[in-house]
Amino acid sequence: MSKRDRNREKYAVRRPEPRQDNLSFIFIIAVGLLLAVGIGIMIGMTIEGVRDRTAAPPTNQTGSDPAAQIAAFQAQVAKNPNDAQALYDLADALNTQALKTQGDFTTAIGYYERALALRPNDLNIMTDLGTAYWYSGDPDKGLDTYAKVLKIDPKFPNAIFNKGVVLLEGKKDKAGAAQAFQLYLQLYPNGDGAAKAKELLQQTK
Repeated sequence: MSKRDRNREKYAVRRPEPRQDNLSFIFIIAVGLLLAVGIGIMIGMTIEGVRDRTAAPPTNQTGSDPAAQIAAFQAQVAKNPNDAQALYDLADALNTQALKTQGDFTTAIGYYERALALRPNDLNIMTDLGTAYWYSGDPDKGLDTYAKVLKIDPKFPNAIFNKGVVLLEGKKDKAGAAQAFQLYLQLYPNGDGAAKAKELLQQTK
């Protein structure tokens, strides 16, 4: 209890004790109030449950159908062309589709570039754009993009790992790839790509 509360208690006016014949009446009122509060809580929980069940799903929760995902993100971009996250999500979905179908990455690259223009320091968008350049057959442009990422953050894991992949597979530069994979393993020995980095490092020998 604070000093202020103690002072309040010290100087509080003492109320007279209730008469015995009023206790039953007070008890009835108290029970009634408790019942009213309980019913109110139950009604509130019921309304909240209905609200939860009818709430809109998360933005990216469009199921596992790639076509449905792409359509949903396209609708978001059409509604707000300057929504950087929607542009990024659409680029990712199109990039994944092109990988599966060995299709054209040009459209995905365009959306990555638009998203990056709105969020120029987003290293995830920048790294994914570099990877899309590599997938489209332009390893040099991919490496240039990774270099921009690593200039901002020399320890950015995806850029380091992907740089190693492009150097190994796109440029046949085993020495450069080995340096990238060694750096990745040094910084992230238990990272998501550690096992693959070790495997690819063996291919540089």
